[in-house]
Amino acid sequence: MRFWHLAHFPLWFIPGLLDRSHAFYFELLENATSLAKQQGYKGAHWLKMLGLANRGNSSRSIDVPWLGEDNNWMPPTEDAEKGLLLLWESANEINPVLSWNQPPVIWLAEAERRAINATQGPSTALAFVQRLAPIVFATADFCSSLPFFNETSGFYEIGAPTLGAEEFGHYWLINKPVFETVYFSVALDMANEWREYLGLPRDELYDAVASGLGGLPLDPAESLPTYSFNANAACCYVTYAECPPGRFGGLDQCDFQAGHPSPAAITGFLNGRRFGDRYHVDAVTANNTAAAIADRWNWMAQSAWGWDNPLSAFSLIRNQWNPESVVKMLLMPSVFNSYWRTGYNWQGSFVYLPGNGGTLSAVSMMAAGTETSPPCNFPASWEAICEGFLELFP
Repeated sequence: MRFWHLAHFPLWFIPGLLDRSHAFYFELLENATSLAKQQGYKGAHWLKMLGLANRGNSSRSIDVPWLGEDNNWMPPTEDAEKGLLLLWESANEINPVLSWNQPPVIWLAEAERRAINATQGPSTALAFVQRLAPIVFATADFCSSLPFFNETSGFYEIGAPTLGAEEFGHYWLINKPVFETVYFSVALDMANEWREYLGLPRDELYDAVASGLGGLPLDPAESLPTYSFNANAACCYVTYAECPPGRFGGLDQCDFQAGHPSPAAITGFLNGRRFGDRYHVDAVTANNTAAAIADRWNWMAQSAWGWDNPLSAFSLIRNQWNPESVVKMLLMPSVFNSYWRTGYNWQGSFVYLPGNGGTLSAVSMMAAGTETSPPCNFPASWEAICEGFLELFP
């Protein structure tokens, strides 16, 4: 969720408000690296929702198996140099098998580098890259080792157990989640660009996985090709009933509405066409997917969240829809796309800052433009004036 809370800061040229959160990852690096090693991966396995060791007056040490069988870790005191060590993923059947919380570490670092380069110059940006490189490369090492190479398909694949960002389906069956597949590729290429900034050779495994994660699953029930969520869940249900590939009835009868519309992200949140066909993203299919979600998603469903509208707006912008369509998506009067007079996105019973952050990021994308859309891309009737924005959205 770090993207939705913080990505707008560098995009609005306030990178320092993002920069403060990097300390968390340096603090967690030893634990995350050891956990990845214990699981058989390289790099650092970042967790989504964490439990802390008790920092009270207890003198009891705590067994942390992934730091070594003989390690009995003592919670640090307030004045310890090491600071907090975060120990475990929250216990449920969703968070431990998510992978979409890995690449944002790289994406956000690159967004901040672009903002620093634009406002403070290349030398300051280089110093930033040198400081953040350990975190970026540890993340990329994990992202390059988590996928396995499928000898039959000829692709690297993110396989079971896994769940996509929409957080539905059977984690022991799912493979090739579309959003994560492209997200890993984009992040690995960014990490290799950082290596080049530092005068290092490109990492061959980063390149192999970035170009080899492919075979994105399509929805078999659609007349026009659209990307599905993953290879074993062709659609969503309001309930968590199983929806096998080959279903009948199309999106309307399938009640295509539960979870986040993450397939839209591959040409929106991400630039899945940055290097042409490198990420195996077809432009026509990606646009069909954006259209299906915009037109037929049940935005009034209780399963929608405040960042779903901005996520879809990103895809409409990159797919060159007119600004009126983008604004219609952002201002849609759906259940969880409402805002208080204070400005907070209201999620039924609580304020929801990811909705605010997503909307601010979408506005920055419209103001700055992208590789496929012009700057100050607002409806003509608004007579909008855009000042100080640069194309920073990675």
